[in-house]
Amino acid sequence: MIGPQTQSSLENFPFPLPPVHLDLIYAITEIKWAAALANQQSPAIIKVCQEILAGKHDTEFVTCSLQGGAGTSINMNVNEVIGHYSHTHPNDQVNMSQSTNDVNPSALKIVSLRFIKQLTTNLDHLHQALHQKSVEYQHVVKLGRTHYQDAVPTTLGSEFATYANIIHRHLDRLADIEKYFCDLNLGGTAIGDSTNASPAYIKTVYKELTQITKFPLKPASNLANGTQSSTDFCHLSALLTLLFTDLSKIAKDLRFLASGPKGGIAEIALAPLQPGSSIMPGKVNPVIPEVINQSYYL
Repeated sequence: MIGPQTQSSLENFPFPLPPVHLDLIYAITEIKWAAALANQQSPAIIKVCQEILAGKHDTEFVTCSLQGGAGTSINMNVNEVIGHYSHTHPNDQVNMSQSTNDVNPSALKIVSLRFIKQLTTNLDHLHQALHQKSVEYQHVVKLGRTHYQDAVPTTLGSEFATYANIIHRHLDRLADIEKYFCDLNLGGTAIGDSTNASPAYIKTVYKELTQITKFPLKPASNLANGTQSSTDFCHLSALLTLLFTDLSKIAKDLRFLASGPKGGIAEIALAPLQPGSSIMPGKVNPVIPEVINQSYYL
């Protein structure tokens, strides 16, 4: 099923790019679910939202990831799918008390919270692994270097302890940013002045959305600010750049220290994960540090 606004989007933005990521579609759907409860809309809307979140209608979300209109096509694609299967009006009922301008940024913040949580979990594993190496190698004396030149003695454990501390600081930064992403502009509708969204709706939609997503979501102190400003996302982007700056540096260090085994430093040995050459038997490349470097440069 392709609704009229979804069809217009496909005609206007026929780019050979992937469709909108399903994680964003699901977060928008959660907002539609919460809004339906707050607006006391048809239970059929809620049923379809639950079907979408279960993956039943994944193929229905077809809008291109590059599009004009501030994401109206994305919002309407979701509205039209829900409206079709629930036999309700996509604007008057599914989109009641909402606007693309408060739905999409709020959904993107919910997605960001989920990704921050996943990233935090993975970084915590990395921090623990680096800390364990720092303990394991605390008495392994080695040469410290500056500018790739011999400097003063240190220990391999000390180097890994430094790496662990670097990751710990990034975990602190990510924990601090979460509070900004729990502040949504949902309820601000088009320009942040809550046109067509009652105070009762706003209070209830946050209560329901918090229960659905399991995040402590609340309306921003100024809904217009949340509608106009994208700097929370810029803040997160900057933190990810900082994180990968350090990860890439650590990866580069490991590649340098593992260089060899005959003509390089060869102070450490990385796990031989796969053959590194189609012409030189036995050659093994540091593929994991390399892909970290590549991710940073991307």
